[in-house]
Amino acid sequence: GGSATTGGDYTHTYSSVAGCDSLVTIHIDLNPVPHTDQNASICQGGTFNFPWGGSTTQAGNYSHTYQTNAGCDSVATIHLSVSPAYHTSSNASICQGSSYTLPWGQVVNSSGTYTHTYTTAQQCDSIVSVVVTCSPGPSCNITTTGCGNNNSICQGQTVRLCAPTGNGYTYTWSTGEHTSCINVTTAGTYTVTVSNGSGCSSTCSKIITVNPGPSCAISVSGCGNNNTICQGRAAQLCGPSGFGYSYTWSNGMHSQCISVSTSGTYTLTVTNSSGCSSTCTKTITVSQSP
Repeated sequence: GGSATTGGDYTHTYSSVAGCDSLVTIHIDLNPVPHTDQNASICQGGTFNFPWGGSTTQAGNYSHTYQTNAGCDSVATIHLSVSPAYHTSSNASICQGSSYTLPWGQVVNSSGTYTHTYTTAQQCDSIVSVVVTCSPGPSCNITTTGCGNNNSICQGQTVRLCAPTGNGYTYTWSTGEHTSCINVTTAGTYTVTVSNGSGCSSTCSKIITVNPGPSCAISVSGCGNNNTICQGRAAQLCGPSGFGYSYTWSNGMHSQCISVSTSGTYTLTVTNSSGCSSTCTKTITVSQSP
């Protein structure tokens, strides 16, 4: 009877029927029970295949018992961890005609979803996505009011320049003004930058030309001193000559020269080929005969 849990030599003496001792010795060898531990990891979404067959996608402690050649149990334990796979997304906005540099160095200039895969320290994929929106700038065209042909005005006139209107539009003119419309009286190139609610801008310009009016002076012939004529006589009043000039006198005549025989102030409006006008006057006095 009895038992043993350790290796060694165990002896027992029996007594025979003849009264003699019978000595029995048992040599016990204690074989070890192997127990191995192993750490392993997979990336989120991956699969781990066990050495003993089967697989898993979940973190945890997994054990399996083998049978040794000595008939003893051998326990293998795997401590499995799951490393996260990162997926981040962000938005970016650019204006048409500009470009955007993505975090990984790629330069883009159009709308779209751009993706890049990084590798983490755990050798797992980290996916980064950037949604790029390319917004158009506002249309830009300057309209004019009060101009003649070829955006020209006459000296002393005013032209009104207006940029397009839109929700959230802001304006910056080369004159420093910030309204949608401006009034100008001098020649030059006028530029406006129009920005919309997305912060995108467009620039346009308009060249305004100022045409001078013709010089206006009335010459007199047939008069004495101080533009005086005798009763019954006539004086000739002439406007300046020039290419394309037209004339309008206060007496309704439209010739360059008119003949007058009565006292009064005669007014002439001279218009040149650009449509610009100048006005001048001459006073004629008729002396009474003695």
